[in-house]
Amino acid sequence: MLCPCQSNLPFEQCCEPFINQTQRPETAEQLMRSRYSAYQQAKVDYIYQTQAPDTRDKNLLAEINRFAKSVQFIGLTVIADRVKTENSAEVEFIARYIDANDLVEMQECSQFIKLEGAWYYTEGQLAVKRKAISKNQACACGSGKKFKRCCAAKY
Repeated sequence: MLCPCQSNLPFEQCCEPFINQTQRPETAEQLMRSRYSAYQQAKVDYIYQTQAPDTRDKNLLAEINRFAKSVQFIGLTVIADRVKTENSAEVEFIARYIDANDLVEMQECSQFIKLEGAWYYTEGQLAVKRKAISKNQACACGSGKKFKRCCAAKY
């Protein structure tokens, strides 16, 4: 199976070792991609654990869980990976997901820090676009199938 982060690598050679915590992401982009894959698979503990410790609040785990289980992630495009310093970086990306019958494109510029050799997500600036999806239009995931026979059938 190809990795959900759309790296074109097999999942077991890309994000799975990070999500299973057998390896650490070496870059902020690897962390962002693995967090996307974790959202796609509703691996909420990994998402929570890769949030910078000083930015976690008491409701964060519940919020991550609710969001990850309420939408269907269908695509990721990395726009830019910018290393700021040895211990900070930002990654700009577009994540696409289906929420009810809406296609949502979430563009985010995420900030990451490296603490004690591990990368963490700190915050992001979001821009969100929503549009209704017709069951008979081509699926937004790029499969070439109609939405009703592709991602709508999985949702």
